[in-house]
Amino acid sequence: MSAEAVNTPANRASSFSATFWVGQMDLRPIALFRIAFGLFIAYDLCDLLPIATTFFSDLGVMRAPSCSRTWRASTGSRSPT
Repeated sequence: MSAEAVNTPANRASSFSATFWVGQMDLRPIALFRIAFGLFIAYDLCDLLPIATTFFSDLGVMRAPSCSRTWRASTGSRSPT
C-alpha cells in the first residue's frame, strides 16, 4: 500500500483507523506508564502474599458455607439454602 493511499481524506475520517485516534504520537510515555503500572501491580501482589490466606482461603474471614449461602441469596434465588 502506498503512502498516498494511506493518507486519503476517506482514511483520515475513518474512526477505525489508528491515525484517527492517535495521529502522530510518541508512544514512549505510554510504554513507560505500562512498565511502571506493571511494577506497581507486582509490588502490590508481593505485599499481599503474606496475608493471602486470610482473604483467599477457608481459614480467613468468610467461611465457604456462609459464602455460598450469601451468593445464592444475592443472585435472587427463592430459598437461601
